[in-house]
Amino acid sequence: TISNLGKTTVAVNALANLISINISRGSVNKASILTSKVLEVLQCMKYDHMPIYADILGLLGMIHIQLGNFGEAEQSFRKALVIVKSWGSKKWFDIPVQHCLDLDLWLMKGLAFSLARQASPSRSDTSAGMAGTGPVFWPRGG
Repeated sequence: TISNLGKTTVAVNALANLISINISRGSVNKASILTSKVLEVLQCMKYDHMPIYADILGLLGMIHIQLGNFGEAEQSFRKALVIVKSWGSKKWFDIPVQHCLDLDLWLMKGLAFSLARQASPSRSDTSAGMAGTGPVFWPRGG
């Protein structure tokens, strides 16, 4: 089980994958609980300034979008982008590559979506392919 992995990067990556799966399936409550656990683990590991933390904040933003909390989604995406920006001049070879590829673009897409929904909450955003009958979720790189 995940609890046997403790506070490790293996646990963080496993939980991050479970969060994404739950978000894509519309299981927002499960995803929210897992997100809280991962953020807590990352803070304990002193990783709250790392791209992996920004990635999880982005997932939190996706959860807020599904819940219709676009202001909170905006805050999550903005916090994540601040972390990513702080890594702009640092060498990336010490960070797992999966948390760096297009992370900034994915976060900006989430930020733009949450801002657009705040500006016009009833708007149907078909131009971005984000409207539909199911939950809104776009995976990283998608």
